[in-house]
Amino acid sequence: MASQPYRRTDFIYTPNYCEENVYLLLQKLQADQLSGEFHVVFVSNSSSSVALFAQSKGDPESDHMIVWDYHVFLIHTAFGSHWVFDFDTVLEFPVSFSVYRKYGLRENALLPDRFRRLYRVISGSLFLEHFASDRRHMRRPNGDWIAPPPVYDCLRGAAAKDAHTLPHFLDMTLAADGSDCSCYGTVLNESLFFAQFD
Repeated sequence: MASQPYRRTDFIYTPNYCEENVYLLLQKLQADQLSGEFHVVFVSNSSSSVALFAQSKGDPESDHMIVWDYHVFLIHTAFGSHWVFDFDTVLEFPVSFSVYRKYGLRENALLPDRFRRLYRVISGSLFLEHFASDRRHMRRPNGDWIAPPPVYDCLRGAAAKDAHTLPHFLDMTLAADGSDCSCYGTVLNESLFFAQFD
């Protein structure tokens, strides 16, 4: 990874559309033939309120902590090392998983129960095939946008069952013991997630 430096500005980025940013990032990295494995990580919980640290929109007086309804980032694994691509972190881009864990995630045990995280992990190839979003979740009841949408067309993978499969990736109510495995990935509790990438 060190021999192939990347900058956030090398990629298409739209604020508040983290899942689409990661989709396009993954497409670009694969087009660049970056060797190794890719995993997309959705972070959320049953109440759609998860705390993350070192986030650019977070409170600088509280270690840049913010509460998201969900967040998405990419992990690239090569030569035994894991690297996190998170467009919204104040940490390096990419940053080693160990550093991201220490400063960006910390430990669920330090958080109130309502902010504790679950992780849906999916292989990069499956994500590109099955993800789709028509951005309905970003519209208010009156039809106005919560945040300006990307300028490109809505994304839809070749194997996506419909135009909006995003809710499947955000569903954290399934088994959190590693037994939930499908085309939408596997839900892991934090200890299992850390063990997979430490």
